Amino acid sequence: MMGCDVTELSEHPVSCRPYPELHEWLYGKRAEIKTTIARLVQHQSFYRWDQGEVPFGAGVDACLREALDIGHELGFNTYKDPDGYYGYVEMGDGPQLLAILCHVDVIPPGDLRSWFTPPFALDERAGRLYGRGVQDNKGPLVAALYAMKAIKESGIALRHRVRLIVGTDEENLWRCIARYKEQEQLPDAAFTPDSSFPVIHAEKRLVQAYLYGPPCADLQLDCGGLFNIVPDKACYSGPKQRQVQKQLDRLGYPWQQDGERLMVLGQQAHASRCDKEGVNAIVRLCRALSGAGYVHPALGFCSLVVGTDPHLRALLGDVQDRVSGKLTVNLASLKMDDTATQIGIDMRVPVTIPLEEFRARMRHAVQQLGWRYEEYDHLEPLYIPAESALVQTLCASYSAVMGHPCVPGASAGITYARAIPNCVPFGAHFPTRPYQAHMPNESIAMEDLLLASEIYAVSLLRLQQTSLCTAAVRSS
Repeated sequence: MMGCDVTELSEHPVSCRPYPELHEWLYGKRAEIKTTIARLVQHQSFYRWDQGEVPFGAGVDACLREALDIGHELGFNTYKDPDGYYGYVEMGDGPQLLAILCHVDVIPPGDLRSWFTPPFALDERAGRLYGRGVQDNKGPLVAALYAMKAIKESGIALRHRVRLIVGTDEENLWRCIARYKEQEQLPDAAFTPDSSFPVIHAEKRLVQAYLYGPPCADLQLDCGGLFNIVPDKACYSGPKQRQVQKQLDRLGYPWQQDGERLMVLGQQAHASRCDKEGVNAIVRLCRALSGAGYVHPALGFCSLVVGTDPHLRALLGDVQDRVSGKLTVNLASLKMDDTATQIGIDMRVPVTIPLEEFRARMRHAVQQLGWRYEEYDHLEPLYIPAESALVQTLCASYSAVMGHPCVPGASAGITYARAIPNCVPFGAHFPTRPYQAHMPNESIAMEDLLLASEIYAVSLLRLQQTSLCTAAVRSS
Protein backbone atom coordinates (compact mmCIF):
# COMPACT_ATOMS: atom_id res chain seq x y z
CA MET A 1 0.00 0.00 0.00
CA MET A 2 1.09 3.55 -0.64
CA GLY A 3 1.79 5.84 2.24
CA CYS A 4 3.11 9.35 2.70
CA ASP A 5 4.92 11.30 5.34
CA VAL A 6 2.29 13.26 7.22
CA THR A 7 4.75 16.09 7.80
CA GLU A 8 4.65 16.79 4.07
CA LEU A 9 0.96 17.67 4.34
CA SER A 10 1.71 20.83 6.30
CA GLU A 11 3.09 22.22 3.04
CA HIS A 12 -0.10 21.31 1.15
CA PRO A 13 -2.12 24.56 0.98
CA VAL A 14 -5.40 24.49 2.82
CA SER A 15 -6.96 26.43 -0.03
CA CYS A 16 -6.27 23.46 -2.34
CA ARG A 17 -8.26 21.06 -0.21
CA PRO A 18 -11.87 20.27 -1.14
CA TYR A 19 -13.48 21.78 1.98
CA PRO A 20 -11.12 24.34 3.57
CA GLU A 21 -13.80 25.36 6.03
CA LEU A 22 -13.89 21.84 7.49
CA HIS A 23 -10.12 21.95 7.96
CA GLU A 24 -10.29 25.30 9.74
CA TRP A 25 -13.12 24.17 12.03
CA LEU A 26 -11.44 20.89 12.97
CA TYR A 27 -8.03 22.36 13.68
CA GLY A 28 -9.70 25.05 15.76
CA LYS A 29 -11.13 22.29 17.94
CA ARG A 30 -7.76 20.76 18.79
CA ALA A 31 -8.01 21.36 22.57
CA GLU A 32 -11.62 20.17 22.69
CA ILE A 33 -10.79 17.01 20.74
CA LYS A 34 -7.93 16.25 23.12
CA THR A 35 -10.23 16.69 26.12
CA THR A 36 -12.79 14.39 24.50
CA ILE A 37 -10.21 11.67 23.92
CA ALA A 38 -9.18 11.99 27.58
CA ARG A 39 -12.78 11.32 28.63
CA LEU A 40 -12.67 7.96 26.85
CA VAL A 41 -9.10 7.01 27.81
CA GLN A 42 -9.88 7.42 31.55
CA HIS A 43 -12.09 4.31 31.45
CA GLN A 44 -10.40 0.96 32.00
CA SER A 45 -12.47 -0.56 29.23
CA PHE A 46 -10.92 -3.99 28.87
CA TYR A 47 -12.96 -7.18 29.02
CA ARG A 48 -13.88 -8.44 32.49
CA TRP A 49 -15.67 -11.78 32.42
CA ASP A 50 -16.36 -11.66 36.19
CA GLN A 51 -18.64 -8.59 36.05
CA GLY A 52 -21.74 -10.29 34.74
CA GLU A 53 -24.24 -7.47 35.25
CA VAL A 54 -23.04 -6.02 31.89
CA PRO A 55 -21.78 -8.06 28.93
CA PHE A 56 -18.07 -7.19 28.97
CA GLY A 57 -17.41 -5.51 32.29
CA ALA A 58 -18.18 -2.24 34.08
CA GLY A 59 -15.26 -0.38 32.48
CA VAL A 60 -16.40 -1.18 28.94
CA ASP A 61 -19.98 -0.23 29.76
CA ALA A 62 -18.91 3.07 31.32
CA CYS A 63 -16.84 3.91 28.24
CA LEU A 64 -19.76 3.10 25.95
CA ARG A 65 -21.96 5.43 27.98
CA GLU A 66 -19.28 8.14 27.86
CA ALA A 67 -19.02 7.89 24.07
CA LEU A 68 -22.78 8.21 23.70
CA ASP A 69 -22.88 11.12 26.16
CA ILE A 70 -20.27 12.89 24.02
CA GLY A 71 -22.35 12.24 20.92
CA HIS A 72 -25.42 13.68 22.62
CA GLU A 73 -23.49 16.77 23.77
CA LEU A 74 -22.36 17.33 20.19
CA GLY A 75 -26.00 17.47 19.12
CA PHE A 76 -26.48 14.01 17.61
CA ASN A 77 -29.12 11.37 18.12
CA THR A 78 -27.81 8.48 20.22
CA TYR A 79 -28.95 4.97 21.11
CA LYS A 80 -27.68 2.41 23.60
CA ASP A 81 -28.60 -1.25 23.34
CA PRO A 82 -30.54 -2.03 26.55
CA ASP A 83 -28.26 -5.00 27.26
CA GLY A 84 -25.11 -2.93 26.71
CA TYR A 85 -23.69 -4.68 23.65
CA TYR A 86 -23.42 -1.62 21.42
CA GLY A 87 -24.57 1.92 20.82
CA TYR A 88 -24.56 4.42 18.03
CA VAL A 89 -24.42 8.14 17.25
CA GLU A 90 -26.41 9.27 14.21
CA MET A 91 -27.14 12.32 12.09
CA GLY A 92 -29.19 13.02 8.99
CA ASP A 93 -32.21 11.40 7.38
CA GLY A 94 -32.94 9.09 4.49
CA PRO A 95 -33.40 5.36 3.97
CA GLN A 96 -29.77 4.61 3.06
CA LEU A 97 -27.24 4.19 5.86
CA LEU A 98 -23.56 5.14 5.79
CA ALA A 99 -21.74 3.76 8.82
CA ILE A 100 -18.45 4.25 10.64
CA LEU A 101 -17.57 1.21 12.74
CA CYS A 102 -15.58 1.94 15.92
CA HIS A 103 -15.05 0.35 19.33
CA VAL A 104 -14.33 1.48 22.89
CA ASP A 105 -12.89 -1.75 24.30
CA VAL A 106 -9.12 -2.08 24.63
CA ILE A 107 -6.68 -4.75 25.65
CA PRO A 108 -5.33 -4.70 29.24
CA PRO A 109 -2.29 -2.46 29.80
CA GLY A 110 -0.07 -5.32 30.97
CA ASP A 111 2.86 -4.60 33.29
CA LEU A 112 2.40 -1.00 34.47
CA ARG A 113 6.16 -0.74 35.02
CA SER A 114 6.52 -0.72 31.24
CA TRP A 115 4.54 2.53 30.99
CA PHE A 116 6.19 5.90 31.60
CA THR A 117 2.77 7.53 31.83
CA PRO A 118 -0.40 6.08 33.46
CA PRO A 119 -2.21 4.10 30.75
CA PHE A 120 -5.65 5.43 31.67
CA ALA A 121 -4.77 9.11 32.01
CA LEU A 122 -4.19 10.91 28.71
CA ASP A 123 -0.81 12.61 28.47
CA GLU A 124 0.60 14.74 25.65
CA ARG A 125 4.34 14.89 25.02
CA ALA A 126 5.97 16.57 22.06
CA GLY A 127 2.70 16.52 20.13
CA ARG A 128 1.93 12.85 20.79
CA LEU A 129 -0.96 11.60 22.89
CA TYR A 130 -0.21 8.71 25.25
CA GLY A 131 -2.68 6.31 26.83
CA ARG A 132 -4.30 2.93 26.28
CA GLY A 133 -6.64 3.17 23.31
CA VAL A 134 -5.42 6.45 21.79
CA GLN A 135 -4.60 4.55 18.59
CA ASP A 136 -6.88 1.52 18.98
CA ASN A 137 -9.59 2.79 18.82
CA LYS A 138 -10.63 5.70 21.05
CA GLY A 139 -8.58 8.36 19.28
CA PRO A 140 -9.87 7.37 15.80
CA LEU A 141 -13.43 7.15 17.18
CA VAL A 142 -13.21 10.76 18.34
CA ALA A 143 -11.65 11.78 15.01
CA ALA A 144 -14.65 10.26 13.20
CA LEU A 145 -17.12 11.82 15.64
CA TYR A 146 -15.67 15.30 15.12
CA ALA A 147 -15.73 14.76 11.36
CA MET A 148 -19.47 14.32 11.73
CA LYS A 149 -19.66 17.44 13.91
CA ALA A 150 -17.70 19.47 11.37
CA ILE A 151 -20.24 18.51 8.70
CA LYS A 152 -23.12 19.34 11.04
CA GLU A 153 -21.64 22.78 11.75
CA SER A 154 -21.10 23.41 8.03
CA GLY A 155 -24.83 23.17 7.36
CA ILE A 156 -24.27 21.05 4.24
CA ALA A 157 -27.39 19.02 3.48
CA LEU A 158 -27.08 15.24 3.77
CA ARG A 159 -28.60 12.74 1.39
CA HIS A 160 -27.89 9.70 3.59
CA ARG A 161 -27.90 9.04 7.30
CA VAL A 162 -24.50 8.76 8.93
CA ARG A 163 -24.22 6.40 11.89
CA LEU A 164 -21.13 5.94 14.06
CA ILE A 165 -21.50 2.43 15.51
CA VAL A 166 -19.80 1.94 18.89
CA GLY A 167 -18.75 -1.67 19.52
CA THR A 168 -17.65 -3.11 22.86
CA ASP A 169 -16.03 -6.49 22.07
CA GLU A 170 -13.71 -5.93 19.10
CA GLU A 171 -10.64 -7.17 20.95
CA ASN A 172 -12.24 -10.55 21.64
CA LEU A 173 -15.09 -12.25 19.78
CA TRP A 174 -17.07 -9.42 18.10
CA ARG A 175 -20.16 -10.44 20.09
CA CYS A 176 -21.21 -6.78 20.18
CA ILE A 177 -21.61 -6.60 16.41
CA ALA A 178 -23.24 -10.02 16.28
CA ARG A 179 -25.94 -8.53 18.51
CA TYR A 180 -26.06 -5.36 16.42
CA LYS A 181 -26.67 -7.36 13.24
CA GLU A 182 -29.55 -9.19 14.92
CA GLN A 183 -31.34 -5.99 15.89
CA GLU A 184 -30.34 -3.11 13.62
CA GLN A 185 -30.33 -1.99 10.01
CA LEU A 186 -27.14 -3.05 8.27
CA PRO A 187 -25.22 -0.29 6.53
CA ASP A 188 -25.35 0.13 2.78
CA ALA A 189 -21.71 1.22 2.92
CA ALA A 190 -19.25 1.58 5.78
CA PHE A 191 -15.65 2.05 6.78
CA THR A 192 -13.75 1.46 10.00
CA PRO A 193 -10.93 3.67 11.33
CA ASP A 194 -9.41 0.60 12.98
CA SER A 195 -6.58 -0.03 10.53
CA SER A 196 -4.24 1.96 8.26
CA PHE A 197 -4.58 4.43 5.42
CA PRO A 198 -5.16 4.73 2.57
CA VAL A 199 -7.86 2.10 1.77
CA ILE A 200 -7.73 -1.67 2.21
CA HIS A 201 -10.26 -3.30 -0.08
CA ALA A 202 -9.22 -6.94 0.40
CA GLU A 203 -8.13 -9.01 3.40
CA LYS A 204 -7.06 -12.59 2.89
CA ARG A 205 -8.93 -15.64 4.09
CA LEU A 206 -7.68 -16.98 7.43
CA VAL A 207 -7.19 -20.72 7.84
CA GLN A 208 -5.56 -22.12 10.98
CA ALA A 209 -4.82 -25.83 11.09
CA TYR A 210 -2.81 -28.64 12.63
CA LEU A 211 -0.74 -31.19 10.75
CA TYR A 212 -0.47 -34.55 12.51
CA GLY A 213 2.42 -36.89 11.82
CA PRO A 214 4.32 -39.88 13.19
CA PRO A 215 5.69 -40.10 16.74
CA CYS A 216 9.32 -39.61 17.65
CA ALA A 217 10.88 -41.92 20.24
CA ASP A 218 14.06 -39.93 20.94
CA LEU A 219 12.87 -36.32 20.83
CA GLN A 220 10.31 -34.35 22.83
CA LEU A 221 9.42 -30.77 21.96
CA ASP A 222 6.70 -28.32 22.90
CA CYS A 223 7.42 -25.06 21.11
CA GLY A 224 5.47 -21.99 20.09
CA GLY A 225 1.94 -21.08 21.01
CA LEU A 226 -0.48 -18.64 19.40
CA PHE A 227 -1.36 -19.24 15.76
CA ASN A 228 -1.08 -15.57 14.85
CA ILE A 229 2.41 -14.95 16.24
CA VAL A 230 5.80 -15.77 14.73
CA PRO A 231 7.44 -17.56 17.69
CA ASP A 232 10.54 -15.84 19.06
CA LYS A 233 11.56 -18.68 21.42
CA ALA A 234 11.88 -22.44 20.99
CA CYS A 235 13.23 -24.72 23.72
CA TYR A 236 15.02 -28.08 23.76
CA SER A 237 15.59 -30.14 26.92
CA GLY A 238 17.08 -33.35 25.47
CA PRO A 239 20.44 -34.99 26.05
CA LYS A 240 22.31 -33.46 23.07
CA GLN A 241 22.64 -29.99 24.51
CA ARG A 242 26.28 -29.46 23.50
CA GLN A 243 25.77 -30.79 19.98
CA VAL A 244 22.78 -28.52 19.44
CA GLN A 245 24.64 -25.53 20.86
CA LYS A 246 27.51 -26.13 18.43
CA GLN A 247 25.08 -26.28 15.53
CA LEU A 248 23.43 -23.05 16.62
CA ASP A 249 26.81 -21.36 16.85
CA ARG A 250 27.76 -22.69 13.42
CA LEU A 251 24.54 -21.31 11.96
CA GLY A 252 24.95 -18.00 13.76
CA TYR A 253 21.68 -18.33 15.69
CA PRO A 254 21.47 -16.75 19.17
CA TRP A 255 20.59 -18.96 22.12
CA GLN A 256 20.68 -18.97 25.90
CA GLN A 257 20.63 -21.58 28.61
CA ASP A 258 17.55 -21.53 30.81
CA GLY A 259 18.22 -24.09 33.51
CA GLU A 260 18.01 -27.48 31.83
CA ARG A 261 16.49 -25.98 28.71
CA LEU A 262 18.31 -24.66 25.71
CA MET A 263 16.37 -21.67 24.39
CA VAL A 264 16.74 -20.67 20.75
CA LEU A 265 15.91 -17.04 20.05
CA GLY A 266 14.15 -15.46 17.08
CA GLN A 267 12.14 -12.29 16.54
CA GLN A 268 8.41 -12.03 17.15
CA ALA A 269 6.04 -10.67 14.51
CA HIS A 270 2.38 -10.95 13.60
CA ALA A 271 1.51 -13.93 11.42
CA SER A 272 0.02 -11.64 8.79
CA ARG A 273 3.51 -10.22 8.25
CA CYS A 274 5.48 -13.47 8.46
CA ASP A 275 6.77 -13.15 4.89
CA LYS A 276 8.22 -9.70 5.66
CA GLU A 277 8.94 -9.56 9.38
CA GLY A 278 10.01 -11.80 12.24
CA VAL A 279 12.48 -14.65 12.64
CA ASN A 280 10.96 -18.03 13.47
CA ALA A 281 12.74 -19.65 16.42
CA ILE A 282 11.16 -23.07 15.71
CA VAL A 283 12.73 -23.10 12.24
CA ARG A 284 16.12 -22.30 13.76
CA LEU A 285 15.80 -25.02 16.38
CA CYS A 286 14.80 -27.65 13.82
CA ARG A 287 17.83 -26.84 11.68
CA ALA A 288 20.12 -27.22 14.67
CA LEU A 289 18.45 -30.47 15.75
CA SER A 290 18.89 -31.92 12.27
CA GLY A 291 22.54 -30.92 12.30
CA ALA A 292 22.97 -32.57 15.71
CA GLY A 293 21.83 -35.93 14.31
CA TYR A 294 18.10 -36.05 14.94
CA VAL A 295 16.05 -37.48 12.08
CA HIS A 296 12.32 -36.95 11.68
CA PRO A 297 10.14 -35.67 8.81
CA ALA A 298 8.78 -32.85 10.98
CA LEU A 299 12.26 -31.38 11.29
CA GLY A 300 12.64 -31.30 7.53
CA PHE A 301 9.18 -29.84 7.04
CA CYS A 302 9.78 -27.06 9.57
CA SER A 303 13.34 -26.22 8.58
CA LEU A 304 13.03 -26.58 4.80
CA VAL A 305 9.47 -26.76 3.44
CA VAL A 306 8.04 -23.83 5.40
CA GLY A 307 11.28 -22.58 6.93
CA THR A 308 12.76 -21.45 3.63
CA ASP A 309 9.53 -20.34 1.97
CA PRO A 310 6.58 -18.70 3.79
CA HIS A 311 4.49 -19.32 0.65
CA LEU A 312 4.75 -23.12 1.00
CA ARG A 313 5.39 -23.64 -2.72
CA ALA A 314 7.29 -26.89 -2.21
CA LEU A 315 4.11 -28.44 -0.80
CA LEU A 316 1.29 -26.64 -2.62
CA GLY A 317 2.79 -25.07 -5.70
CA ASP A 318 2.05 -21.43 -6.50
CA VAL A 319 -1.02 -20.22 -4.59
CA GLN A 320 -1.78 -16.58 -5.40
CA ASP A 321 -4.17 -14.20 -7.12
CA ARG A 322 -3.97 -10.74 -8.64
CA VAL A 323 -6.10 -9.17 -5.95
CA SER A 324 -4.25 -10.03 -2.76
CA GLY A 325 -1.00 -11.74 -3.73
CA LYS A 326 0.52 -14.96 -2.43
CA LEU A 327 -0.46 -17.44 0.25
CA THR A 328 1.56 -16.93 3.44
CA VAL A 329 2.11 -19.55 6.13
CA ASN A 330 3.30 -18.98 9.68
CA LEU A 331 4.79 -21.96 11.50
CA ALA A 332 3.22 -21.30 14.90
CA SER A 333 3.86 -24.40 17.01
CA LEU A 334 5.58 -27.79 17.08
CA LYS A 335 4.91 -30.62 19.51
CA MET A 336 6.68 -33.97 19.31
CA ASP A 337 6.77 -37.00 21.59
CA ASP A 338 6.53 -40.79 21.44
CA THR A 339 2.79 -40.67 20.64
CA ALA A 340 2.49 -38.17 17.76
CA THR A 341 3.73 -34.99 16.11
CA GLN A 342 1.61 -31.87 15.85
CA ILE A 343 2.47 -28.79 13.78
CA GLY A 344 0.31 -25.66 14.06
CA ILE A 345 0.16 -23.33 11.05
CA ASP A 346 -1.57 -20.02 10.36
CA MET A 347 -2.36 -19.48 6.66
CA ARG A 348 -3.50 -16.30 4.92
CA VAL A 349 -5.15 -17.44 1.67
CA PRO A 350 -5.66 -15.16 -1.38
CA VAL A 351 -9.19 -13.80 -1.41
CA THR A 352 -10.41 -15.21 -4.74
CA ILE A 353 -9.43 -18.83 -4.03
CA PRO A 354 -12.52 -20.78 -2.86
CA LEU A 355 -12.26 -22.39 0.55
CA GLU A 356 -13.15 -25.91 -0.56
CA GLU A 357 -10.65 -25.76 -3.40
CA PHE A 358 -7.91 -24.73 -0.97
CA ARG A 359 -8.92 -27.37 1.59
CA ALA A 360 -8.83 -30.12 -1.01
CA ARG A 361 -5.43 -28.99 -2.22
CA MET A 362 -4.08 -28.86 1.33
CA ARG A 363 -5.48 -32.24 2.37
CA HIS A 364 -4.13 -33.95 -0.74
CA ALA A 365 -0.65 -32.48 -0.28
CA VAL A 366 -0.52 -33.43 3.41
CA GLN A 367 -1.78 -36.96 2.69
CA GLN A 368 1.05 -37.37 0.19
CA LEU A 369 3.40 -36.88 3.13
CA GLY A 370 1.57 -39.55 5.08
CA TRP A 371 0.26 -36.95 7.50
CA ARG A 372 -3.23 -35.73 8.51
CA TYR A 373 -4.68 -32.25 8.05
CA GLU A 374 -7.14 -30.96 10.67
CA GLU A 375 -8.58 -27.46 10.46
CA TYR A 376 -8.86 -25.50 13.68
CA ASP A 377 -10.40 -22.17 12.62
CA HIS A 378 -11.45 -20.23 9.55
CA LEU A 379 -12.53 -16.68 8.71
CA GLU A 380 -13.99 -15.61 5.39
CA PRO A 381 -11.99 -13.02 3.45
CA LEU A 382 -12.99 -9.43 3.01
CA TYR A 383 -13.23 -8.32 -0.60
CA ILE A 384 -14.87 -5.25 -2.05
CA PRO A 385 -13.69 -4.62 -5.61
CA ALA A 386 -11.22 -1.78 -6.01
CA GLU A 387 -13.41 -0.28 -8.72
CA SER A 388 -16.47 -0.04 -6.44
CA ALA A 389 -17.83 3.43 -5.72
CA LEU A 390 -17.08 3.06 -1.99
CA VAL A 391 -13.38 2.30 -2.49
CA GLN A 392 -12.93 4.84 -5.26
CA THR A 393 -14.66 7.59 -3.29
CA LEU A 394 -12.53 6.95 -0.21
CA CYS A 395 -9.39 6.93 -2.36
CA ALA A 396 -10.36 10.19 -4.04
CA SER A 397 -11.11 11.79 -0.67
CA TYR A 398 -7.77 10.70 0.75
CA SER A 399 -5.93 12.08 -2.28
CA ALA A 400 -7.83 15.37 -2.16
CA VAL A 401 -6.74 16.03 1.42
CA MET A 402 -3.23 14.57 1.26
CA GLY A 403 -2.23 15.82 -2.16
CA HIS A 404 -0.85 12.38 -3.00
CA PRO A 405 -2.12 9.55 -5.21
CA CYS A 406 -4.02 6.79 -3.48
CA VAL A 407 -3.99 3.17 -4.58
CA PRO A 408 -6.28 0.73 -2.72
CA GLY A 409 -4.37 -2.14 -1.19
CA ALA A 410 -4.75 -5.70 0.08
CA SER A 411 -3.72 -7.08 3.44
CA ALA A 412 -3.22 -10.36 5.25
CA GLY A 413 -4.51 -8.79 8.45
CA ILE A 414 -7.90 -9.22 10.10
CA THR A 415 -9.72 -6.03 10.98
CA TYR A 416 -13.07 -5.00 12.40
CA ALA A 417 -14.29 -4.39 8.84
CA ARG A 418 -15.10 -8.09 8.55
CA ALA A 419 -17.70 -7.76 11.30
CA ILE A 420 -20.34 -6.13 9.09
CA PRO A 421 -21.19 -6.22 5.37
CA ASN A 422 -20.02 -3.59 2.89
CA CYS A 423 -17.24 -2.25 5.10
CA VAL A 424 -13.57 -1.49 4.38
CA PRO A 425 -10.65 -0.55 6.66
CA PHE A 426 -9.71 3.12 6.26
CA GLY A 427 -7.14 4.59 8.67
CA ALA A 428 -6.62 6.09 11.11
CA HIS A 429 -2.96 5.00 11.21
CA PHE A 430 -0.63 6.50 8.61
CA PRO A 431 1.78 3.85 7.30
CA THR A 432 4.93 5.93 7.79
CA ARG A 433 4.10 6.54 11.45
CA PRO A 434 4.82 4.17 14.37
CA TYR A 435 2.01 1.70 14.99
CA GLN A 436 1.77 1.23 18.74
CA ALA A 437 -1.63 -0.30 19.34
CA HIS A 438 -1.59 -2.95 22.09
CA MET A 439 1.90 -1.86 23.19
CA PRO A 440 3.06 -0.20 26.40
CA ASN A 441 3.10 3.59 26.01
CA GLU A 442 0.57 3.42 23.17
CA SER A 443 0.57 6.77 21.42
CA ILE A 444 -0.51 8.69 18.35
CA ALA A 445 0.36 12.15 17.05
CA MET A 446 -2.37 14.72 17.62
CA GLU A 447 -1.73 16.05 14.11
CA ASP A 448 -2.43 12.58 12.72
CA LEU A 449 -5.84 12.48 14.37
CA LEU A 450 -6.74 15.95 13.10
CA LEU A 451 -5.65 14.94 9.62
CA ALA A 452 -7.63 11.69 9.81
CA SER A 453 -10.68 13.63 10.98
CA GLU A 454 -10.45 15.92 7.94
CA ILE A 455 -10.12 12.92 5.62
CA TYR A 456 -13.20 11.35 7.20
CA ALA A 457 -15.24 14.54 6.90
CA VAL A 458 -14.39 14.87 3.21
CA SER A 459 -15.13 11.17 2.66
CA LEU A 460 -18.53 11.38 4.35
CA LEU A 461 -19.50 14.36 2.22
CA ARG A 462 -18.34 12.79 -1.03
CA LEU A 463 -20.18 9.56 -0.24
CA GLN A 464 -23.34 11.62 0.08
CA GLN A 465 -23.12 12.19 -3.67
CA THR A 466 -23.52 8.53 -4.64
CA SER A 467 -26.16 5.87 -4.17
CA LEU A 468 -24.93 3.72 -1.28
CA CYS A 469 -26.92 0.71 -2.48
CA THR A 470 -24.42 0.27 -5.30
CA ALA A 471 -21.39 1.81 -3.59
CA ALA A 472 -20.07 -1.41 -2.08
CA VAL A 473 -20.36 -4.71 -3.89
CA ARG A 474 -18.91 -7.54 -1.85
CA SER A 475 -17.53 -10.36 -3.96
CA SER A 476 -18.90 -13.81 -3.22
